[in-house]
Amino acid sequence: MQPKAAARRSGSPPAHRSCCSWQRSRHRRSPAFCPARSHRFLLRERRIIGLSFAFSHLLHAVAITSFGILNPAFWPARSALANLPGTVGYIAILALAITSHRGLARRMGPTAWRRLHMTGMWIIAAVFTYSYFKRVPGNFWYAVPSALLFTAFVVRWIAKRAQALRRSAHARPPLRAA
Repeated sequence: MQPKAAARRSGSPPAHRSCCSWQRSRHRRSPAFCPARSHRFLLRERRIIGLSFAFSHLLHAVAITSFGILNPAFWPARSALANLPGTVGYIAILALAITSHRGLARRMGPTAWRRLHMTGMWIIAAVFTYSYFKRVPGNFWYAVPSALLFTAFVVRWIAKRAQALRRSAHARPPLRAA
């Protein structure tokens, strides 16, 4: 396999699995979002799925770096701005992988850990959505993962909004008739 092809292919497949895991992990009691058997599997194995995702992206980074070493014209053709989304995504993946271990997660506390992991997953999903979307003009088939990731964003946002509305409805005292 060519180094450029290895770099391109090494980062793709696990992204969908990780986003699927992310999407399903937040809807534990909702059978409309996922079937019970696969749902339980994803919840049970989400740490190993996430760490596998991080490892595959380590290999992806090695493949990109190797391609850059073998083809010196690769790096000068790229600007720092063009590398920014990927760099931010790799930093998010690194932060999530490091904090996936129980000891460090315990030291962080549940609120900080949850906030970091939710923010990290949004960042990674945004980077993948942008990465696929910018390639649509060159190859229309990139529209499929772009649309899937965008739909996951929208579904997630709607679910979050509905949850907030339900909470605020329960928090309000009932109206009294005059």
